[in-house]
Amino acid sequence: MGVKVAINDATRDLIIRDALQECRNAGDQEALLSFTRSFRYWALRLDLPDPGSVDDELAEFTEPDLRALRCAIRAGWPVLRTPTGDWRRKGAALLAEAERTPLLASLAAQGRGDLAGAGPPPEAPPELSAVEIRPQPVIKPRPRAAWA
Repeated sequence: MGVKVAINDATRDLIIRDALQECRNAGDQEALLSFTRSFRYWALRLDLPDPGSVDDELAEFTEPDLRALRCAIRAGWPVLRTPTGDWRRKGAALLAEAERTPLLASLAAQGRGDLAGAGPPPEAPPELSAVEIRPQPVIKPRPRAAWA
């Protein structure tokens, strides 16, 4: 039976961000490729306030699908870099990039499954452009009393 342990957000972020480097340092090629080909890993990592050197880490791989992943992340970087506070929102943006590339069909399929299983993300705060601005009634000043 598993035990759930609550960890500090900063510790969680560090574990996610440094996972690839730790696998590489340990010589664990199987885990390294498993993490690198994981949709949820990238959705979580890209949503970190500091995701680390994503481009540099992916540049070390020669596998065609991982080179395509690097290109997809680079293409979507302005959107993918902005933290959303929920991996599912980041995952939807990553999925949009992955679906444009045939080499990432497996990652896209994994992403669709992960997102469907996780349910909808919490409602995002409305963008300023989506806020309806209603005219306010004009308040007419009362006539001033004459001071004698």
